Amino acid sequence: MRYVLVVFLATFLSIGCATDKATLFGKMENLAERGSPEAQYHLGMFYNNGIGTQKDTTKAFEWFEKSAMAGDPLGSYKLGCYYAGQGQGVVTIDKEKALEYKLVAAEKGYTFAQYDVANSYYVNGEIEEAIKWWKESADQGDSGSIYALYAIYSKGERIPKDSVLAYGYLKIIERNSEKKYKTAIEEKLNELENEMSAEQLEQAKTFITNWSAQKTLLTVKALNGLKESKRIVEEAKAD
Repeated sequence: MRYVLVVFLATFLSIGCATDKATLFGKMENLAERGSPEAQYHLGMFYNNGIGTQKDTTKAFEWFEKSAMAGDPLGSYKLGCYYAGQGQGVVTIDKEKALEYKLVAAEKGYTFAQYDVANSYYVNGEIEEAIKWWKESADQGDSGSIYALYAIYSKGERIPKDSVLAYGYLKIIERNSEKKYKTAIEEKLNELENEMSAEQLEQAKTFITNWSAQKTLLTVKALNGLKESKRIVEEAKAD
């Protein structure tokens, strides 16, 4: 949820004039009305962000709902976002429904859904489920999930402390951190090193060496809204 809107908007800003966006909106609307779950999701995003049309969160919600009911996981995720509070004034907040719909997308491999689901489980006190979904999202390179795992393993909050994993995730954070944060991260790494045995340090190094981020196809699709919208339109034209 955190980055999807930014990525979606940034992508669309590069496609040209308002006429192009309006044309794409019109074609997507036609496909959505013909029953394409993917098109219904994208049309919802057009209304959600005001792309090629006036922003209308009520219509966005309606299309996300249709998309979700037809089985599209990204439509389900956005429907969950609306029930989580994004649809203020459109639909009453319902945390249970929000989790239910986001879980559909999480199970299909959408990294931001996995992160949101993990946070919901954490708030509910279901720590093992939270860790499970943070790990799924972290394996796709989600920075929020990686930090959450470092934090929970380093503090041992409601679970046994695990210095090996805490150190490993913090080293991953260090790889992608800005220069201004390097000193603080190094201090935390040194603290962990001082309480770890040589064997634990080796285990941590093995974990870091073997770890790599790999985004799922669904996550890639979600982060490439324009390309996916154009693909759907082009495929429909070919048919």
